Amino acid sequence: MLNRRDEEAHLLQAHSHVAAATARIAGQCLIIGRLRARGLDTSRAETCLRTMENTLSVLLAHKDLIEGIVAEMAPASPLRNRAR
Repeated sequence: MLNRRDEEAHLLQAHSHVAAATARIAGQCLIIGRLRARGLDTSRAETCLRTMENTLSVLLAHKDLIEGIVAEMAPASPLRNRAR
């Protein structure tokens, strides 16, 4: 098991991954809208969007898992962290 500081770093990374995935999904929705506006087939773009949404679900579950781990850990001691 990692220490709290490491888990908090992982949590920050997880938040970053969720934000990036959310932005990609928004971009994909724009692409689908543009394709529809031109009367073009959106099936592949929609399949890609579903994959992105499924991936976001996994990323959110992972973030929630890390949040639970951090919540169960004792707060990092400032004295312990100075020694590193």
